[in-house]
Amino acid sequence: MAFEVTVGRDGRARAVRYFDAAGAVVEQRARVICISATAIESARLLLNSTSSRFPRGLANGSGLVGKNLTFSTFAEGSGEFEVARLPPELRPHHEVHFLQRSIRDFYFIPERHGGYDKGGTLNFVLPHRNPIATAERVSRRGRPPLWGEALNRALRRYYDDAREIEFEVFGEFLPNPAPT
Repeated sequence: MAFEVTVGRDGRARAVRYFDAAGAVVEQRARVICISATAIESARLLLNSTSSRFPRGLANGSGLVGKNLTFSTFAEGSGEFEVARLPPELRPHHEVHFLQRSIRDFYFIPERHGGYDKGGTLNFVLPHRNPIATAERVSRRGRPPLWGEALNRALRRYYDDAREIEFEVFGEFLPNPAPT
């Protein structure tokens, strides 16, 4: 894992220091060094790369490295319901083969903390009941994937005895210059 970019007297990057698999420190010199390790890891590497020329970290003369990161989150899940246990109005098959509903959920930060509207999306989906897509999705539930008669039984259950709902949650964390 890289932990520091070293610089020469001229302020130009000259090497990357990292821990090898055994935990020993290794220095790899290069003519050109490109930092491309995701937003968080790139900021970590730059901030760890201090020297007399860059006391607050490499490329951090403004003090903003790592302070304006925007994070996005995602989570998903699903539920399966036995048709026999559902209220009667939810039991029959319906002509709608796909249904998706989204809800935007906002919360607000007071002006003294940046005044940003933040929020996320809650997405609810009745999965498409297309036979081929459904067979692929249902087959992947088994280990090993279902095939033949086992897949036929699972598909009959899916179409006749169960209803499924999927949900997704998306959110973002915008940068906030105020201390927490």
